Amino acid sequence: MAEFLSSMVMDHEKWHDGIGYDVHLIDAMTDEQKSAIESKLIAKGVSDWRDLEALDRLGTPGATAAILATRKSKDRELRVRAQSYGPPPSDEDREAAILAGLQSDAGRSKAIDAAANCPTPKIIKGLVECLTKTVGADAYSVVATLFFMHGKMDSPHSMAHRQFFLRFVEPGPDKDAAMAELRQKFKLPS
Repeated sequence: MAEFLSSMVMDHEKWHDGIGYDVHLIDAMTDEQKSAIESKLIAKGVSDWRDLEALDRLGTPGATAAILATRKSKDRELRVRAQSYGPPPSDEDREAAILAGLQSDAGRSKAIDAAANCPTPKIIKGLVECLTKTVGADAYSVVATLFFMHGKMDSPHSMAHRQFFLRFVEPGPDKDAAMAELRQKFKLPS
C-alpha cells in the first residue's frame, strides 16, 4: 500500500509526462487496504484522470459512487473524462457531458475526442456551434472530427484533408468561406 501511496505524490515530471498512479498495485491489496485507499482518494477529492483511474480500478461501491458524482462535476473537463470510468454512462449523460465540454476552454479538447465516438445530431450541432466560435488547434480538431463522423476519414487524426482544415484555424473571410463549404458538404445546421 505504501508503494501505491508514494505513486500518488505528483511532481512536475509525472504531471508533464502524464504518468498515472501505479494502479496495478491495487490488485494485490487486501480489502482493508483498498478501503483505506478509497477513503484517501475521496477525502482529497477527485481532481484529474489519475484519481478516476484509481477509483475505477478499486471498483468498490464507494469508488463507483465517487466516479458517478464526478460525472456531475462543474469542472467540464473532469466531467467528460469521468464518462470513461466506472459503469458505462447513459447515452444522454455522455452527450450532455460532451456538449458541456465543447463550451469550455478547459474541457474542449477532451470533449472533441469524445465526440468522435458519439455522432448524434445534438453532438454534430454542438461541434458546428463550437467551430464557429473556436480558432487554433481546437478548430482544426473539430473539423477533423466532423469529417471522421461523416465517413470521410478513417480517423479524426488523419492528415488527409489538412489543407482544408487549416482554413479554420484563423478567423476571417477564409474561415467563413470554409464554414459555408463545410455546411454544404455535410448539410450541417446553420
